[in-house]
Amino acid sequence: MDGIERRRDELERLGVGRGARVAVVLGNGADFFATVIAVMGVGAVPVPMSSRAPAAETDALIEQSGANLVIGAVGARTLAEPVRPLHDDAALVLFTSGTTARPKGAVLSHGALIGMAKGMAEHRFGLREEDALWAPLPVNHVGPITLFLACLHGGARFLTMRRLDGQAALDQIERERATILVPNFIAVTRKLVEQPDFDRRDLSSVRAVNSVGSESERRFVRDAFPGAVHTTTFGMTETCGAVTRTPLDSAGDAAGRALPGVRIRIVEPGTTHDLPSGARGEILVGGFPAMLGYLDEPDATAEALTADGFFRTTDEGFVDGDGRLHYLGRLRSTIKVGGENVAPAEVVEALMQHPAVVEAHVVGAPDERLGEVVAAFVEVSSPITTDDLVAYCRERVSPFRVPRVVQFMETWPMSETKVDLGELRRLAREARLR
Repeated sequence: MDGIERRRDELERLGVGRGARVAVVLGNGADFFATVIAVMGVGAVPVPMSSRAPAAETDALIEQSGANLVIGAVGARTLAEPVRPLHDDAALVLFTSGTTARPKGAVLSHGALIGMAKGMAEHRFGLREEDALWAPLPVNHVGPITLFLACLHGGARFLTMRRLDGQAALDQIERERATILVPNFIAVTRKLVEQPDFDRRDLSSVRAVNSVGSESERRFVRDAFPGAVHTTTFGMTETCGAVTRTPLDSAGDAAGRALPGVRIRIVEPGTTHDLPSGARGEILVGGFPAMLGYLDEPDATAEALTADGFFRTTDEGFVDGDGRLHYLGRLRSTIKVGGENVAPAEVVEALMQHPAVVEAHVVGAPDERLGEVVAAFVEVSSPITTDDLVAYCRERVSPFRVPRVVQFMETWPMSETKVDLGELRRLAREARLR
């Protein structure tokens, strides 16, 4: 608390007030969270940015954000006088990762952050004072911020790392007796499991692990932590993070039910026409977590939000008879093979059933005759040929879903903690041209 008060005093001396935008370029650690809370406390809007990005990229985001102040490892520098607020309820601006266009700043409200903290602490994790929640993802992302606020709400300890290191992570989890792990992505969990002493570690304190991804990826996490309850979720920056979560007493394959105060609709893609239970369509999210809009981008905001404030996720899914959301993948990632729609997740599941396949990702590759074909990128634990893998898929999926391009990977192109699918699409295009 002393760190928050000191930072707040600094901000007030600099004249930072309501509606000002403050770029926060700090790594994972207590100083980052003290700064974010202090900025909110004086009525300003923090704009977290990666402390690892090249200077040119950070400078571009600072200019785009219209920040009045930059706080980084070397201190603070004032850029302009405080400005009038964008919106009375604006609390935080987070830039989404831009793979096909420049990043957009999602403006989140105080109500969204408070509601998310309360929902995760009370209704999903059941956080208590004896809990210690481990979340190593970069703090300029929505997940660690909302998880930190959930820990504040529940009185739990929050554990993070300045840079992910498998050995150091296991040391921290074991030493601090972490009870809830939120690695989320398979790449993070692999960092732990690949350590030579993983099986000898005392991880008995872990009662819950949250992960996202395909069923095969989550199966890997379950096998790594067999004594824990395993949860999953659905969410994104524009929805203030996870809007669903499987409760600890009813974990399953679905992404879970909506948090209290969250509304989820399934509509015909690109419309607001609601579909019945069980029907596949576009997932819309409304209620307290929906963003206020994109920073200074009214056209993009109008495209992303419906007239009644629902955010168009451009994700495909359905809600079952028990009210649980099932995520099927990105609508825009659907591969169209000669008029047939292929969901990448369906092919990934088939590939991951092969005993030699460790990890798999699927994208579309251009084809003159069919428009697109399936391209598979796989990491294997033992030698296998392309023909063997294609023959294996033919026994399990329809002919148009069988990969026409197969590339074996030893290392993966990464974007933060996720495999960079944009780079895989580029590699797939190159493979078709050869």
